Amino acid sequence: MKSTEPGFWGYFWAYLLICAGTVVILSEIVEWAWFGTNKKLSLGGGLIAIWLGIMFLSLMKKSKQEPPKPVV
Repeated sequence: MKSTEPGFWGYFWAYLLICAGTVVILSEIVEWAWFGTNKKLSLGGGLIAIWLGIMFLSLMKKSKQEPPKPVV
């Protein structure tokens, strides 16, 4: 997919949010395992980023569907 195609930047931001949220959550787990810290502030941010990414993807999928046909 080229950056000039329609929808490219929507997919880019959606997948960026999902990946960033996953990295934040995984880094917190690694920090807990190695250093034993108990701060859980970034877990919420990671979950919100993943949720926003999924919402972007679902909105893009809905926008590509054909509109419903009128009932005659």
